[in-house]
Amino acid sequence: MVNSSERVESHDIVALVPLSRAVKFADRLEAGVRAGDWRFDRRVAVIGFYRQSGTKDFMGLKKERGQILQPDLDQRLRESKQISLSLLIEKYQDRRFVDHPPSWPYFLQIMWDHLFTRYAADARKDEVGESVTLDVRVDKVTRDLQEYFGFKSSGPRSPEIPRPSWTRRALDYLVNFKMATKPGKDNIW
Repeated sequence: MVNSSERVESHDIVALVPLSRAVKFADRLEAGVRAGDWRFDRRVAVIGFYRQSGTKDFMGLKKERGQILQPDLDQRLRESKQISLSLLIEKYQDRRFVDHPPSWPYFLQIMWDHLFTRYAADARKDEVGESVTLDVRVDKVTRDLQEYFGFKSSGPRSPEIPRPSWTRRALDYLVNFKMATKPGKDNIW
């Protein structure tokens, strides 16, 4: 719930878990709370999700444990709610990053396959051989990743995904693998 100062007064904690593991996750959560391993000051709900294909593709959501503050939403998720994948794709497109860093091989593959090939197509080839030298900047790569595969910040409460620190770390991995060099200035690799 948001008050007039636009501050969130209260919120629920929701664990979004593949439906095939949602009951085990909920049982483990219950056991941890009972044993005193964990304590929550907010409501906690476990929501299982699954994808179903057919004449129409949709994402199914079903509450497996807990309660959600909004009674109508709580009831709809108790009985399972289907959301059209076309609605999700229309709204979010083909986003490949969320609010935590992905595995680094995955991050590097997206950079290499989708961005660096574009950059190389626009670059001049070296005079000797078939190689292309790219000056890659953290801010440019981050902006492009946000544009095509993540989320741009839309205000002070909206994080940018992926973050520049993730891009910097991925580029450092390319240096470690001897696939890039870092001249050491202006965030250029």
